[in-house]
Amino acid sequence: MIRRPPRSTQSRSSAASDVYKRQLQSAVYFEARNAMEKAVILYIRGRNFKKALDLATKYKLYDYIKKITNEIGEDADPDTLNRVADYFLQNNQPDKAVHLLIASKQVDKALELCIECNVPITEDIFNKIVPDRPAANAAEERERQKLILLIAKKAKKQGNFELASKKYIQLGEKMKAIKCLILLGDIEKVVTFANNARIPEIFVLAGNFLQGTDWHNNPQLMKYIINFYGKAKAFDNLAGFYEACATLEIDEYRDYEKAMAALKEALKYAERSTSDRKEEKKTTIDEKIFFIEKFLTARGLAKSNPEEMIKVCNSLLENSRAEVVIRVGDVLAFLAEYHYARKDMRSAFDALQKMQARKILFTPYLDQEIIENIYAGVGQKYQKNVPRAPPKVVRPKDEEMEEDIREDN
Repeated sequence: MIRRPPRSTQSRSSAASDVYKRQLQSAVYFEARNAMEKAVILYIRGRNFKKALDLATKYKLYDYIKKITNEIGEDADPDTLNRVADYFLQNNQPDKAVHLLIASKQVDKALELCIECNVPITEDIFNKIVPDRPAANAAEERERQKLILLIAKKAKKQGNFELASKKYIQLGEKMKAIKCLILLGDIEKVVTFANNARIPEIFVLAGNFLQGTDWHNNPQLMKYIINFYGKAKAFDNLAGFYEACATLEIDEYRDYEKAMAALKEALKYAERSTSDRKEEKKTTIDEKIFFIEKFLTARGLAKSNPEEMIKVCNSLLENSRAEVVIRVGDVLAFLAEYHYARKDMRSAFDALQKMQARKILFTPYLDQEIIENIYAGVGQKYQKNVPRAPPKVVRPKDEEMEEDIREDN
């Protein structure tokens, strides 16, 4: 004799199924008798959300629609999920709509909604779209790769550069990954990624990015830039960087000796360039070195041959090409200080007048006491020369160009 197992040993899923069936039978009974509220409640309990939603919508039972949206799971049929997602959208709950659209396999729509409604594309959303399991076959793997690429693009568009970079790395798209890390602006991650990738183009991108940082106050960043360009054999970039160093030494520190040293390094790398503009680049750097050497020579002649010193300084002031390299304020301030030290106040004052004529502020170049003494020496009272600020130029938005690095991959 075969005995039936006791009820207590029956599976929970079977028991739940029996409950749902009884609820649905009762729902049909009340629907036939036009008791729609009771019918909707029982359809919800019986997990027939589609039927419950149909009746609630048809008979305008809005409180029950809300209840359906709270009860529905991601295992409901796609049509019902889509309708409930629309309900969430109409009630300003796009985050809930996104999850239901993903459940109904409407990935494109879900991701577009993330962009439109600023719903963050998170790892949780990614894991719902792309399950963390190996593909069963080549076709499934291709589909998986397509989904990862789609998410990477949308995450980048949304500004979630960290997630986008992770997904591009997962796809082996290293160039796209480094561009996202650069947009993220994380120096440590960019440096680490470049060192691990060991690809010339990535070294160059990393070096270019670091040039936009505070490298002049951080010797380690400067080393990274030189190292990256060196590993990539990007001699044009190295030459350009050393030119930037020279400009900084002059503009920020008025240190023409260090600027000269930097330009000599720039020339060394420009000579190793394979660019079509190699000779043009060398000529430009040579010219910069020439003008700086002239100024340094002039400063060295102040004691031994002052007449020649003045002659050299005046030749620099008269040469418009020299002004691109040498700061006119430095030359005129040097002359003013020289004449002031010799008690030749009239000549010193002439140098200050030339600075004023060129709208050059005195104070970045000369001490306040020296300026006042020069003015007093010619019988005049000093009034601060403050040039007017240049007018702001506001470009229309449609004229602004987005960097290439932001272009969609």
